[in-house]
Amino acid sequence: ISAAVSADSLPFPEEKTVVLGEFGSSNLQDIEVVGSYIFMADGSSGMRIIDNADSVRPVEVGRYSTEDAKDIIIRGERAYVADGYRGIKILDINDPGNPILLGSRKTIDATKLALLENTVFIADGEAGIKIIDISSERKPVRTGSLKTVFAKDLIIQGSELFIADGPGGFKIVDISDSPNLKPVSTLNCNDAVAIAVNNSTVYIADKGFGVRIINTSDSTNPVEIGQISMDNISDILISENYIFVSDFRDGLLIYEVSDPLRPV
Repeated sequence: ISAAVSADSLPFPEEKTVVLGEFGSSNLQDIEVVGSYIFMADGSSGMRIIDNADSVRPVEVGRYSTEDAKDIIIRGERAYVADGYRGIKILDINDPGNPILLGSRKTIDATKLALLENTVFIADGEAGIKIIDISSERKPVRTGSLKTVFAKDLIIQGSELFIADGPGGFKIVDISDSPNLKPVSTLNCNDAVAIAVNNSTVYIADKGFGVRIINTSDSTNPVEIGQISMDNISDILISENYIFVSDFRDGLLIYEVSDPLRPV
């Protein structure tokens, strides 16, 4: 999420919110923090690596050029980057100052990634879900796919894959026999753009509607138990009892959701 903060929505006093440092970005899409390093998926500016040991003066120490870095996952000494129509890139980041490309696999519009052991699931826009076997990092292989309307986000939850499928709604898919995916259920949405999960509760960023709060205890029959209205939602994250919502008009909104039925 990259947006201004709406002070009225903060669950803590505004005067205690202090900016320690900042680092410019051309089109920040995602970040991963590992120790003192920040890995940025920064659109056409590529994957950027920031040393944040001094939070007041963060310094860029490495970069790998991409066409349109949209998402990033760090696992050990590897970085997995969703690079739009260039697909997925696998990078060796053992030396943060010199990331090295190990392998890649082209897709239609790699937007979001989910990693399970040696399998990467890719939200690939109008091309749906792509499944990539990365057992051989230098030669990743596509092993399967699932047709959807417009896959925009995805999260692995146990043996299931939760998908924000744009106008195709919110989908739950059984991945226990991957790469043979089995659709389980679909919940209608206006334009599901992102999802956040807390146990059996799913928060859907539904553009043009707001936040839909869903109970998925029975994955064959997800039930909407709450909602927060807003028109311009673009992303959503969850941390403990708070959801952080990015809204094009109102900036960053923070809600307390210890009781999902009554978000505050």
